[in-house]
Amino acid sequence: MSRSVITGFLFLAAAAAVPASSGDALAQSGRFYVGASTDVNYIRARYEKTVANADVPALPKRGKTYRDNDSADKAAFGGGLLAGYRLNLGEGGGFYVSAEVDGKLHARSMSGAFAGKGESRGRNQLGESWPDIWNLKKRYSFGVTLKLGAAAEFLGSGSSVYVLGGARRLKTRIRVDYLGCLNPPDTRVPCGTGQFESGTYFHDHSSWGWTAGAGMEKMLADRIGIRGEIRHARYGELQRNPFSLVDGNLDVRTLLKANETDFSLSAVVYF
Repeated sequence: MSRSVITGFLFLAAAAAVPASSGDALAQSGRFYVGASTDVNYIRARYEKTVANADVPALPKRGKTYRDNDSADKAAFGGGLLAGYRLNLGEGGGFYVSAEVDGKLHARSMSGAFAGKGESRGRNQLGESWPDIWNLKKRYSFGVTLKLGAAAEFLGSGSSVYVLGGARRLKTRIRVDYLGCLNPPDTRVPCGTGQFESGTYFHDHSSWGWTAGAGMEKMLADRIGIRGEIRHARYGELQRNPFSLVDGNLDVRTLLKANETDFSLSAVVYF
């Protein structure tokens, strides 16, 4: 777990030791809060590649387009900090709305490999879709969320349930390892033994997505609460053009699609 998350939990523990203020805190019209969370995150990614050869006589695969794709999924742990404002609707605090911002760190990655598309035995001649190995690392994310909740005394005193929706920004890095015919002496002749090149390239991706879900909160004291949440997020498609070869007549384009489901447990302190 990151140092910032550990610091957040220590802060919450210290706040819990402070005597609670008199009266029912939840009945106040509005309150700021901060918290820390830990989560189990399940992310699914689909990585697509298109190799388009222009209709140029010098190209061995002229006029052909190869498309390949691969999918992977991974469960990982993460953690973060959050802050927000809760506004009670009407008297008694039976219904409320909250606006919240949060940030999370992630330290796991997933890997996959393209099968490769082409006519050669290794499918790695110039103009073919090579059987690359790819790795996606989820680095961090942040978002803003709106919540609409209601008291749920049937779950115990100080309990509430809520639905949520918002926007989220995800930062990822893709690493691709390749082996193929990149710069042949003659583009009209396939590469032979010793003419293949290996290498690695990276892409840093940032994308916005929408998120929706539901949760439950239980107050342990006037100012301390715990939450359990489930969220689903779907991110926008990310396109890149890592290679443009043979004077721009051969294009390699990639497309990343990702979505995730997050189960989190949070502790919050109200002011």
